[in-house]
Amino acid sequence: MLYLISALLTALICGPLFPGYLVYRDAVSVPQFSLSAAAFGIDGSAPRAVPQDAILGLASRVVDGGWVVALLTTAAVFGVGVGFGLLARRLVPQAGTAGAVVAAVVGIWNPFVAERLLQGHWSLLIGYATLGPIVLMVLNLARERAVQPILILVGLFAVAGFTPTGSILALAVAAVTAIAVRPGLRTTLLSGVGWVVTASPWLVASAVSDSAGSSGGASAFALRSESGLGSFGTALGLGGIWNADAVPGSRSSWWAAVATIVFLAVVAAGTFALLRERRESTGPVLALGLLAVTVVLLVTLASTGPGLSVMDALLAGVPGAGLLRDAQKYLALVAPFATIACAAGVGALRRLVPGGFAAAAVGLLIVAPLPDLAWGVGGQVRSIEIPADYAEVTEAIGDGGGTSVALWPTETVRNLSWTHGPSLSVLP
Repeated sequence: MLYLISALLTALICGPLFPGYLVYRDAVSVPQFSLSAAAFGIDGSAPRAVPQDAILGLASRVVDGGWVVALLTTAAVFGVGVGFGLLARRLVPQAGTAGAVVAAVVGIWNPFVAERLLQGHWSLLIGYATLGPIVLMVLNLARERAVQPILILVGLFAVAGFTPTGSILALAVAAVTAIAVRPGLRTTLLSGVGWVVTASPWLVASAVSDSAGSSGGASAFALRSESGLGSFGTALGLGGIWNADAVPGSRSSWWAAVATIVFLAVVAAGTFALLRERRESTGPVLALGLLAVTVVLLVTLASTGPGLSVMDALLAGVPGAGLLRDAQKYLALVAPFATIACAAGVGALRRLVPGGFAAAAVGLLIVAPLPDLAWGVGGQVRSIEIPADYAEVTEAIGDGGGTSVALWPTETVRNLSWTHGPSLSVLP
């Protein structure tokens, strides 16, 4: 049932991505991605998409790039549901299959996923999808000091490392879980070395980058308060991406407050149920809860005047601090506890009603307030066909032959007549 529900929700969201090319805001897929020096992080620029661009460049030599991006996005959304569902089954066994299904629904169907899709940050969802399985592997390491869980954990680090932010998310959730369950010094060191190895593409690229720190810019990427919620309430509801245009219609009015209150009511009921029960899993659950609270507070503080000043200072003086600028994306770290708490709420409700009814009721409370996540976030995130003119241009340019190529107009974000909204240019 967990896999079936995750697949259905994934199809409901990602169906419009097939076939064709996703060209919407930061998401740009083309038939074949360029294997440039920037893709490997060796051109001296900031490694914002390392090793993502290199992987896309290599994969699109085998499979059409449009299919690569669509399949990776679909796999990420499906992985989110299955990963958090399995985590709930492990840490909240009393909730049964009903709790696991609700955890999957909460992990997939939330403002964070909707807003990141609308911003074109499909690759961030790959790192998000690894969080549940990473917690599970660390729990396994505490139970059995074997090589296989370490290898699987390092493999998950590699998947999360598709983008630099994914690596940081993976390290944070693994470290917090390890502190709670103490898998042993040797195991921890081996896992830490594995993380460094998988993060080395962007770590090395950052070390050799010629890009200096940027001056200012923190306010443009700060958490954006939703109507009636303020910064703290917005962060609790997993919303608040900096770009007000990358927001589902249901989150741009007073309805966002209603949706957040419903979501927090379910989380609160589940949290109370978790605190009332004393189980072997209490330690890691509390650790994930503390992580969630800490992240919400830090993201909220980062949007205040003093927080913005600190962020600007970091951006100007600390190499690599640009990873912290869009602080709202770290609300992904709230999801592990939120999904577990919602599953626990179902477990408590099962004492009064059948499990299937409990899952349906709680699932409806999560899905109904955000109806426009369906079908590519209300049809906005969908594939297009790239005009044949672009193939002619790229064929004429070839590999450049050592010459410079100018793009006109010079703006980074375009409003092209053949796309569904603003996007980066496909030519680079």
